[in-house]
Formats: sequence, structure tokens, C-alpha cells
Amino acid sequence: IDTLGALANNIYLMQLWLDNPAFLAKYKAAFGTETDPTNLTFAAMGYDAIKIVASLSEELEKDAQGRPSGEALRAKIRTLQYSGITGTTQFDSYGRSFKREKLLKIEAGAFHLVK
Repeated sequence: IDTLGALANNIYLMQLWLDNPAFLAKYKAAFGTETDPTNLTFAAMGYDAIKIVASLSEELEKDAQGRPSGEALRAKIRTLQYSGITGTTQFDSYGRSFKREKLLKIEAGAFHLVK
């Protein structure tokens, strides 16, 4: 948006969208600045990813009573249902995660949620 200026208006894109005032407040407290919903979404995705890995590690260590195998990790991730800042995260039989994306439009130098 900064580079294109007014030429960016009316561009549509698909993106995860996060409008979470509580997470925004935590972000601001941690980094001393506010951010837009798009950047906040990336921060939240990273946050959820770390929480998922930590949760899987804890569960697998309990199950394996020590260091878990890669096979155990693959099996566990296929059954995972994690509810986090970006919503519910689930994985398919191939280990792929899907999130519901939103349609955004750039208007007046900012992202706006369309649908």
C-alpha cells in the first residue's frame, strides 16, 4: 500500500483476518506499538503455531515417556483440534492445515474487510 499509494485502491485479496482487541492490546504492550489487522494476523498465526507445537510436545512426551518419534508426531497432528487466537486449527490426513480466509479490499490506503 505504501509503495503503490492510490494505485492500490480497489485491489482485492484473500487473507486471514484477525480483529481481536485483546490480542491487539497484548501486542501493543509487548512491542510498544499498534499494528494493522493484517500484520496482527501474522503475529497471531505465529503465536498459535508456537502454542500448537508446545501442546503437541507435552502430549507426545507424556505418551512416549521420553523423546517422541516422527511417526508419533505425524499421527498426533492428524487428530489435533486446537482452539487459538486465529480460530480452530485442524490438520487433514496429509498434515495440512486449513483456515477460513476473508476477502479484503484496499481503499483509501487501508485494508477493509469485504466478506
